[in-house]
Amino acid sequence: MVTDSASATASFTPPGTNFNGVDFLAGPGTMWVDDVRVYPWQDYPTNYVPAPNPIALQSNYLLGVQSCSLWKEGDAYAGWGYVESYAWRRTPYLGWYDDGNPEVADWEIKWQVEHGIGFEMYCWYRPNDAINYPIKDGVLEQGLRDGFFNARYSQLKKFAIMFTDQGAGQTNPNDWTNNIIPYWIEYFFKDPRYLKINGKPVVSIYSYGDFENNFGGVTGGKQATDALRAACAQAGFLGVIILMEERSGSISVMQQMQAMGVDYCYAYTWGTGDVPTQEQDNLNQRNAASSIGFQNIPSLSVGWQTSPWTGSPEGNGWASVPAYKGLAQWAKDTFMPTLPTNSLGRSMVLLPNWNEFGEGHFIMPSTLAGFGYLDALRSVFTSGGSHIDSVPTDAQKLRFTVQYPRSPAQTLPVSAGLQLWLRADASVTTNGSGMVTKWADQSGLGNDAIATDPTHAPAPQLNSLNGLPTLRFNGTPQYLDVANSANISGLAEDVTIITVVSHDNLTGGYRSCGVSKTSGNIPAPFDCWCTTGTGAGAPQFFLGNAVPNQYSVFGGFVAPQVGVGVYNIMGVSWGNGTVDQYLNSNGNGQFVYTNSPADGGGTLRIGSRADLGTQLQG
Repeated sequence: MVTDSASATASFTPPGTNFNGVDFLAGPGTMWVDDVRVYPWQDYPTNYVPAPNPIALQSNYLLGVQSCSLWKEGDAYAGWGYVESYAWRRTPYLGWYDDGNPEVADWEIKWQVEHGIGFEMYCWYRPNDAINYPIKDGVLEQGLRDGFFNARYSQLKKFAIMFTDQGAGQTNPNDWTNNIIPYWIEYFFKDPRYLKINGKPVVSIYSYGDFENNFGGVTGGKQATDALRAACAQAGFLGVIILMEERSGSISVMQQMQAMGVDYCYAYTWGTGDVPTQEQDNLNQRNAASSIGFQNIPSLSVGWQTSPWTGSPEGNGWASVPAYKGLAQWAKDTFMPTLPTNSLGRSMVLLPNWNEFGEGHFIMPSTLAGFGYLDALRSVFTSGGSHIDSVPTDAQKLRFTVQYPRSPAQTLPVSAGLQLWLRADASVTTNGSGMVTKWADQSGLGNDAIATDPTHAPAPQLNSLNGLPTLRFNGTPQYLDVANSANISGLAEDVTIITVVSHDNLTGGYRSCGVSKTSGNIPAPFDCWCTTGTGAGAPQFFLGNAVPNQYSVFGGFVAPQVGVGVYNIMGVSWGNGTVDQYLNSNGNGQFVYTNSPADGGGTLRIGSRADLGTQLQG
């Protein structure tokens, strides 16, 4: 290995039995050598990352995902401590992983190439304390240099870099020409895994303003890109393709980029998960670029939600999986064909982002949407059909989740007073058609949920949340019933109910929050559903006594609302005249009730209510 890239393989034969030296021959010149490392060979564990099964894309499409390596404890930008408070949506399926571990990189490679992603564009930061000196290591390079370069399956995908010149990335003309460009060419561009299109390395620059300032203006910026092109040609490349990040449709900004010798603009994020807004942003950028003979590359973002960095309450800033799939389909079928025939944007799509868990745009499999976003891309851009996604076991994760100091995971004990506990990963019985016939209560009280009508039973769905199963209700209706009992009929005072629900949509009829106990459509004592249409996603809670017109209604909340296509933790508790509602660990309203709740003696229904007037679809 030289410059973290394999340079030679040599056999080791008798009579020698031990490795005992390294020689460096510089000929008549001078050689400077640093960081010589020798390791004994260790074979991969028997339970190592399964070999990836890359899937080919349709036509000539090329999907690239942007990334930023922030997650190496003690040597990173911030660390997992900022994110863990928002773990319910932001926990990677890898766990709190050690960025730069090759096994982590191999899982990432597997997940990417099995869903059609062909390259990863890593943020690359130049060390500010090395300006005007040769570069030894970049800043936050561990994901690329330590992880990807040493990964077992690294030959299966390409990589590129984005020069993140905002913050760490200051330079000047001499430093650029004598230090940065040679480093890029030797460490990156010459690597056979580096992304090259028609013999040209693809490189991105983050901030046009900082780039312009570093070189004293637009003219200096053009001289800098000219120097990069000349050096690449001298190194034997057929040129270089230069991208630059921009999140607007500003003609004046694009004119400056064009004058500095940039080939394409694109967005690192659109700052929203709203699909119509993103479609318009892509169109605005295309229209502005085409008006001056410039070009852009489409960017498809899952969202933007920065609470870990800002400390603000977490809302729902993400596109649902169905909406994201629709955005990808729109880009492929409607937007990309409108770009110039010679444009890279007719084939390349950039995806913000792989692992920006702090900024809140990430498609790496996690508790936000599982493999949903990746499966959407696979469905639109490949012809691969259905497949099974693999996730690491707890035993595997022990090898690459060692740096973040946290308490070990625990299974919480059953608390006193628990009347019902339904877990999709425990004691689910199905019939010959694969439909659920019984969902056994884990509280120990025997309050099992039964399919009283098998034609309306839900079905289990594997690997749905954190690699664990869930139950899917399709809204036709499908439901399970918990028979009335001494435990269940006592749900009148001092009650807490928690459900974890992912809604496919909030259209059509009222969407059940997962559980109710009603007499017909009358709360007996409670009913819970989400609004649809205008103001969709506002939880509505009803507390009553099984008597018409003698119940209290708590709801109509504008924000935060229930998200679609993501898992929401919904909670409600009542007692002593007060109802508290919670959404994703945040309070969502407190109300006083005056009527005395009373149980109507009916069944507790999962997925709907007694009159089937609300349906869970998700």
